[in-house]
Amino acid sequence: MMRVMFDLDGVLRNWEKAFRIKWWSEFGYMPEPFTHWDHIYDLAANEGFTKSEAKYLIFDAWGNHLMSTAELYPNALRVFRLVRRFSVNTIIVTDAPTDNTKLGTLEWISKHGLLPDGIYFTKRKVSVLADFYVEDNQDTLESLAKAWPFSTIVGIRRAWNDVDNIENVIPVDSIDDYYDIIRQGVGNEFG
Repeated sequence: MMRVMFDLDGVLRNWEKAFRIKWWSEFGYMPEPFTHWDHIYDLAANEGFTKSEAKYLIFDAWGNHLMSTAELYPNALRVFRLVRRFSVNTIIVTDAPTDNTKLGTLEWISKHGLLPDGIYFTKRKVSVLADFYVEDNQDTLESLAKAWPFSTIVGIRRAWNDVDNIENVIPVDSIDDYYDIIRQGVGNEFG
């Protein structure tokens, strides 16, 4: 049975927006949308936090709140449910690093009714074998493309990445484009 992997943050869950809203509620100003992930640490440094303090703030102190309150990206739930109609295993993979963020993530998945066949919490997403991957992290995409040359690796364009220039990665603008690729790969009898 084919395995279809969805990255969570940046593909299904708009963690970046949730972070910016939480930042606004705590510090009184709305950060600009991210153009790179180190933007988080730049913001924290401007408020006098070290990088390790910023990681604690984001993943421990705010972790459950951020992970459980973030919005779905547009069409994410619809596409996830459409993919589940195929005879495939749907897998959600995230690198949420703490027990606090894991709890919020599981609550979020349940609240939104995603119902995957598997959920992986791992810092090494490349260790999860799948036939199709969709990811927004540029470094992870590069690792997946090298490790799994016979899998279909899809990079969803976001402000913080450059997926257009990664060898063996198909760049797309939306999760709808990922669905079209999966449908072509597994057959369009349900599409």
